[in-house]
Amino acid sequence: MAEAASPHLSLPSGLLELCALLGAPRDSLRGLEQVAQKKGVKHLSALDPEVLSIFMPPFISKEDSQMAGANCGTLGKTWRRSLRKKREKPRPEQWKGLPGPARVPEPEDVAVLGGVDLLALPQLCFPGGVCVATEPKEDCVHFLVLTDVCGNRTYGVVAQYYRPLHVFNMKSLQIVFPARADPESPILDLDLHLPLLCFRPEKVLQILTCILTEQRIVFFSSDWALLTLVAECFMAYLYPLQWQHPFVPILSDQMLDFVMAPTSFLMGCHLDHFEEVSK
Repeated sequence: MAEAASPHLSLPSGLLELCALLGAPRDSLRGLEQVAQKKGVKHLSALDPEVLSIFMPPFISKEDSQMAGANCGTLGKTWRRSLRKKREKPRPEQWKGLPGPARVPEPEDVAVLGGVDLLALPQLCFPGGVCVATEPKEDCVHFLVLTDVCGNRTYGVVAQYYRPLHVFNMKSLQIVFPARADPESPILDLDLHLPLLCFRPEKVLQILTCILTEQRIVFFSSDWALLTLVAECFMAYLYPLQWQHPFVPILSDQMLDFVMAPTSFLMGCHLDHFEEVSK
């Protein structure tokens, strides 16, 4: 959870609150690589993903922060997030390290960082599991919507790369965006015609009717990215009304039990699970 801001100090606007690097442990990859070389297989068994590193604003080292000036230091203090343990609150001196890459503690120690549940994050970033293949695969992107118990939503973008990435620190860079012309209107960066490309007009009206009557709704798609985009478009169609029930546009393989909830909801899962969910 974010630290409470002073009534006289508003949090600065930012493009990124938390960046996490997830994937399979290097030791597990080495073991699978050896198995693949011996057996000559192209597709290997899936691995359990985990959080490897965490990056938080301002994404620069202490020395760079001092060179950038006092403003950068103020920004780093304002954006510092608190950690919450499952059993006890961690000592402050444990996580007063430098901004930038941080070593992730054991899963049983830290549950929430920056308002994001680290235990559930790997399943959402790799809803189909980490599938290792010996042949190159294209990079892909999908989107997340995390909702807390109060209904506050946190949006994320998941980019899956099948190639090595070099991590480095950059200097502090301030980018100023112009204010919105109408502060009361929501910010939309969606292709609102997307549902009309996926459904016939009468189906779009039927889905809207189900949403307005608070039915249980599940979207299916073979494209993970399409699930969140279509679900968000329907949420935008409701404006100025708001969906007040569970909203989980992407369900991983381990989260399919969510569709058994007795309440209204809007969820999405891969097309491979259509028969299982429809039961």
